[in-house]
Amino acid sequence: MRKHHRSKLGDLVQITGGGTPSRLIPEYWDGEIPWVSVKDFISKRIVTAQEKITLIGLKNSASNLIPAESILMPTRMGLGKIAINDVPVAINQDIKALHIKEINQLDINYLFLYLSSISKVFEKAGKGATVKGFKLDFLKDIEVPLPPLSEQIKIASILTRAENLIAKRKESIKSLDEFLKSTFLEMFGDPVRNDKGWEKKYLKNLTIKIGSGATPTGGDSSYKTEGISLIRSMNVYDNTFKYKDLAYIDEVQADKLKNVIVEIDDVLLNITGASVCRCTLVPKDILPARVNQHVAIIRVNRKELNSIYLTSLFTLSNYKFQLLKIAKQNGATREALTKDQIENLEILLPPLPIQNKFAVIVEKVQAIKVKYNESLVEMEKLYGSLSQRAFRGEL
Repeated sequence: MRKHHRSKLGDLVQITGGGTPSRLIPEYWDGEIPWVSVKDFISKRIVTAQEKITLIGLKNSASNLIPAESILMPTRMGLGKIAINDVPVAINQDIKALHIKEINQLDINYLFLYLSSISKVFEKAGKGATVKGFKLDFLKDIEVPLPPLSEQIKIASILTRAENLIAKRKESIKSLDEFLKSTFLEMFGDPVRNDKGWEKKYLKNLTIKIGSGATPTGGDSSYKTEGISLIRSMNVYDNTFKYKDLAYIDEVQADKLKNVIVEIDDVLLNITGASVCRCTLVPKDILPARVNQHVAIIRVNRKELNSIYLTSLFTLSNYKFQLLKIAKQNGATREALTKDQIENLEILLPPLPIQNKFAVIVEKVQAIKVKYNESLVEMEKLYGSLSQRAFRGEL
């Protein structure tokens, strides 16, 4: 194994900061120069920005025009995010731009991939009571393994190809989701306009149970390492159940929540907070289970309503928009859905055989999606291992 020579980042790159033109002067804004802030770090390549400034705004501020093919990274808020700009941009004071001093010594893609591989180092370095950040000296002292340029280019090529495979797998998963959405609309039409003229009924007339639970006395400290699952809002995502941070309670605690025993085919709906209206079907492998006060269980009358159809309806974007509007009606600082509001939701009711036909399609697609997600996890693990070996000089 060859151990690469390491150099400090400050010796390898020139670091440039930015600033914000005065917002009191309209002539400084809405120009043609992308002005990058932390909110623009939504992908690894930056091609534009949500806000733009004028040349006079650039000249009369601490911002700088950063040439294309620079590495941009926040040093305040959004720590760990890294991107390369495809076009010249200006940056604000929370961003630093890295320009390679000697291009015959360091490849930009290699450096980008290395810094991305240690993103958690930047996240953990953040200090501050409310807004986390780190100082320039910390950034300059980051050590970078420095193999010969030809080897850097080879490493970057290998890792980039691996990243592209991961991206294609994610795109395949996204395509499956889009297929289900389009299938729903084709079979049932727009659920808000009801352009197919389906019968409507209130949810309370289509369900056996609607209810939410509670948090055991003692909160997080009362949870067990195993036992009966306690489903919380952090576990419920649209059409996805996140097993991470699934809590467990014992029989005594569970008995106090016997009014919210979760059953097969129950629909889980988040009813409070930032995750309000997220919805999924309960997975069978977490039963027996209960829910806390932030999650409602909806148990359908199977003679009239299919739970997979209902979950798909709740997670369709235009119907979800209606749910969120209802959640904001209560006037509280926190968005919430009350039991009464859930019970009085109007549900389109196509004939049950059509609902069931759609559910069969969903189950088949979800089976494919499970396999894709499993392969994605493996690909990401392999990428992590490959990346570590590459930067240790083991390729």
